[in-house]
Amino acid sequence: MLSIFDSGEKYPITGYDNFYIDHLDGGEDTLNFSVKTDAEIYKHIAEENRVEFRDCYYKLKSIDAPSTYANVSCTVDLGFLKENFHKVYDSGSLTLFALLQTLLPAGWTIKGFDPGISRTIHMENATDYDIAKQALSTYSVSYEWHTKTKPASVPAGDENQYETLVILNPNDTTPSGEYLTDQLNLRRIAFKGKSTDFCTRLYPYGKDGLTIASVNGGLEYIENHQYSSDIVCGYWQDDRYTVAENLKADAEKRLDTLSVPARSYDCDVIDLAKLDPKYSDFKFSMYKVVTLIDRQRHVRINHQIMKYREYPDEPQRNELILSTVLKGVKAQLSQAIATVQETVNQQRDVQTQFSNLMANALGYYHTEQRDEQGRTTAYIHNKPLLSESSTIWKISIEGFAVSLDGGKTWSGGFTAETTLIARLIQTNKIESLANPNVYFDLVNGIISASTLGSSDATAADVKVRVGETEYVDGTKAKGMIFRSAESPGFFLVINQYIKDALDHYVADIMSDGDLYLRSNAHVGAQENRIMLMEDSDRNGTIRIDRAAGQGNLEIAFYSSKDGTDIYSPNNTVRIFLGKDNSGNDIIEFAFNNVYQGYIAADGYHGLINGVDGMVSANITIDNVTLHIRHGLIESVSY
Repeated sequence: MLSIFDSGEKYPITGYDNFYIDHLDGGEDTLNFSVKTDAEIYKHIAEENRVEFRDCYYKLKSIDAPSTYANVSCTVDLGFLKENFHKVYDSGSLTLFALLQTLLPAGWTIKGFDPGISRTIHMENATDYDIAKQALSTYSVSYEWHTKTKPASVPAGDENQYETLVILNPNDTTPSGEYLTDQLNLRRIAFKGKSTDFCTRLYPYGKDGLTIASVNGGLEYIENHQYSSDIVCGYWQDDRYTVAENLKADAEKRLDTLSVPARSYDCDVIDLAKLDPKYSDFKFSMYKVVTLIDRQRHVRINHQIMKYREYPDEPQRNELILSTVLKGVKAQLSQAIATVQETVNQQRDVQTQFSNLMANALGYYHTEQRDEQGRTTAYIHNKPLLSESSTIWKISIEGFAVSLDGGKTWSGGFTAETTLIARLIQTNKIESLANPNVYFDLVNGIISASTLGSSDATAADVKVRVGETEYVDGTKAKGMIFRSAESPGFFLVINQYIKDALDHYVADIMSDGDLYLRSNAHVGAQENRIMLMEDSDRNGTIRIDRAAGQGNLEIAFYSSKDGTDIYSPNNTVRIFLGKDNSGNDIIEFAFNNVYQGYIAADGYHGLINGVDGMVSANITIDNVTLHIRHGLIESVSY
């Protein structure tokens, strides 16, 4: 029965449709079905819920509900292999069964094909699941999972239905006896074929130039003309072979695959064994080598089942995908991967020996230590004992470091994230990997960068940009631009190009707000300053102050929308350029803060020798008296 677990409760799934299981290469089968979105069971359909069918648990991985139906996909539940993490894993030389016993939980049974070889698996940042999956290629096998929890009592003969891993040999090309033909159990056949890797004569070689001549009548090759009488030579090298008999036996199996074109068939079959027990001889399963009779091409050839789609409720719909070459190619790849792994392990041992040799030759010593997780750290040090050494070089998965105080502090090195730690760096140039236009030229003293930012986290929005900018009016400028997001920015732009005047360059200081220029500001208010400001009506105001000693300030110049004031030192003289109350342009004078008069378009208005000359006055200068009335000289007396 198809069931699902939700919040610890088990619910039977009913009313489903299009229920099938894909048995896949490697053993991680998928289970698929559809249910109506308005069905009662749909509320229990959720990602990562456990689905049960026959002797397997599956994890629900995807839900696609484009309309009134939801398509559900699950994969065999191997979550128990993902609970342990290894920063560094090194199995040592183990058989496959011994390796899997260290990975599977207690109580599990391992059975099936035993490759009979020992291999070493070395991995980093891996779970038990990753290691078990790597073993597929390392040992050239496949898995068949039975993940359902074993009950308290198991009927005799049913042990392999619970918590059992069956090892399969996908490279066994021995025909199983089943066959496919359109006269019995084959409804439809789709054919694909190519002969890219086809050969009929194979030259196999093992370690140190080992050949099969000594066990093959003096010939270094074998032949297989099951498909063609042509001579097509091929070559196979595998340094793991040291015995000629073993090399020849496996070469014959390999050539049995290579001597026929690479063909695959997608077959719609009638699964007779599922329909009627009397056809038990026609039972299909993964990696079986069945005989396909293709009457259209008039061939009868053995093919391996590489994918098996099973419809448990509708066995008449079952489908097979057959191939003559897929596992043969995979076997070559698996052996190549295993060879590389063994080479890596051998190189690791050689590296250790070389490290010892080099360290001792240079007057240093080599020590390796392992932590509880199996991670190795190598040390090169200046005394026979690591504990007595002052200079220590450390190499681990976390990086490379050096200590000059016996390991108390590590003053330099590289981390695993390629971070450099050093007290002094001597180099000519530091350049960005992502952008070669950003660099520090330490020979010519040039820093090339477009933006400089504050190192203070509270002022990270304060930046200086070097380069070209364009203003709203289309003016472009090149220079340095200072800007802060919290307050108006300050601009210092040089070499500015003005759009209306070709080849016109200026030095330009700009601000988004008021701009103050100050000197001697460090002594408080005793300073000289120029203030470029804006009043409440957004009219410009210019003010120049000068220091007057002891922290005092005096206005020297003040210009606003009302006019311009010019002051002498100590403010003894004031000149105002602007308008009077009637809007007439005037020049106004004051001495010692006393108003004296003004000049307008019609002449002078104000005091003459301390007397208002606009009414009447007699002014005597050097015994000469001027008689003034209404601002005009009426007569002169001597």
